[in-house]
Amino acid sequence: MSALNQATARRMRKKRPPSQPRNGFTLVELLVVIAIIGVLIGLLLPAVQAAREAARTMECKNNLKQLLTAANTYGTATGGEIPGYGKYRMILPGGGSPTPHNILCSPGHSWVVTLMPFMEGQNLINGWQSKLPWNDPVNIQTGQQNFDILTCPSNDDIVDGDQNYVINVGVANMTVLRNYDFKDLAGKAPTEADMQTHTRLAFDWDQDGIVPGKPPTYDDEDDAEVTRSSGVSWVHLGSKNFSFEEGKIPDGSTHTILFGENYRTGFGVGRGRGNSQTGIQHNWSNPAVYQSSFVYPVDAPLARKENFTDPPRPPGVSGMPNDDPNFGEVAPFLSSRHGPLVNIAMLGGSVRGLSDDVDRVVYKAMMSPAGEELLSTLP
Repeated sequence: MSALNQATARRMRKKRPPSQPRNGFTLVELLVVIAIIGVLIGLLLPAVQAAREAARTMECKNNLKQLLTAANTYGTATGGEIPGYGKYRMILPGGGSPTPHNILCSPGHSWVVTLMPFMEGQNLINGWQSKLPWNDPVNIQTGQQNFDILTCPSNDDIVDGDQNYVINVGVANMTVLRNYDFKDLAGKAPTEADMQTHTRLAFDWDQDGIVPGKPPTYDDEDDAEVTRSSGVSWVHLGSKNFSFEEGKIPDGSTHTILFGENYRTGFGVGRGRGNSQTGIQHNWSNPAVYQSSFVYPVDAPLARKENFTDPPRPPGVSGMPNDDPNFGEVAPFLSSRHGPLVNIAMLGGSVRGLSDDVDRVVYKAMMSPAGEELLSTLP
C-alpha cells in the first residue's frame, strides 16, 4: 500500500469528536421570538379589548332592560303611569291662597326611588324614609349606597351613589335648570317656576304674548300642552303625576325614548363649584334634572310653533349625544363611554345603541312622544 493510501486510511479511522450540545438560544433567536410575541400581542389586544367592551355594552343594555321592566311594572300598578322624574310635596303657607308659581315645593325623591320597589334592589330601599326629603341625612345615607343596575360598567369613574341612567324630560330652558341647581345647592325649596314643569316653562309656542311662568297671567294651556308633548316624564307634584301614560303616546311607544345613558350624572350637582354637601355630589335619590334626567335645550325667546320639530338651541349648547364635553362636569344630555354609541331604552321595550351623529331632527323626534300632529292644535 502506498504511503498516500495509508495516510488516507489513518484519517478515516480517526474518530470525530462528538458535537457539543447547545445550552440555550442565541441572542438573535431570542430577539426574533420577542418580536413575534410582540406582534401577536399587538394583533390580539384590540380583539380582547373589543370583546371586553362588547360584554360591558351588553351588561349596560341589560341594566336598561331591567329599568324598563321596573317602569312597566310600576305602570301596571298605577294604571299606566310613567314615573315622574322627581316627586315633590307642596309646602303651603299658613294663610292666604298663593298663586301656583309661588308655591314652595319640597323635593321628595327621584324616579329611581319611585321604581326601586319594583327592582331587585328592594333591600336597599328598606331604609328609605318616605316622609323625609331625599337630602335628609337618613335618606342621603341610603342614596349613597352602591346599586349596580344604575351604573354602566364601561364608566371607570363610578363611586357609591352614582347613577348613569337618566329619564327623558323633553325640551328645557337651561336657565330654569340652573336656577333650580343653585337653589338645590343652597338647601332652598324651589317653586314650581324653578322646576322642569311643562306648565311653567317659558315657551310661548303660539306667540300670543302670554309666557308661562311669567306675570301677569303665568299660565297658557296651549303652550303647556305643546311643551308637555316634548318629553315623557314630568314632575310628580303631590298626588298629581304630570307625566304621560304608557298607552297614550301619540307617536307610539316603540318610537319614543324613556331612558338613556349619561356617564357624567354621577359627578353630582355642584361638583367643582365649592359644594361641600357630599349627599348632593353622589346620590341617586336626587330629583334635580341635572342629576336624574336628560333634556333637549331650547332657546326660549326663539321658540315658535313653526320650529317645534327643530327648535333653536342656546348659544354654545348642543344637547346632542356625546357632544357637550365642555359644558361642565354635569350636563343633562346623553353621553356614554361606548365610543360613538349611547345606549337608549324605548318605551316599547327595545334597547339599542344610538349613534352620536344621529340627525338632530330625528333625535328630537325620538325624544318627543307627540311631534308635528300637535301643531295643528295651536291657533
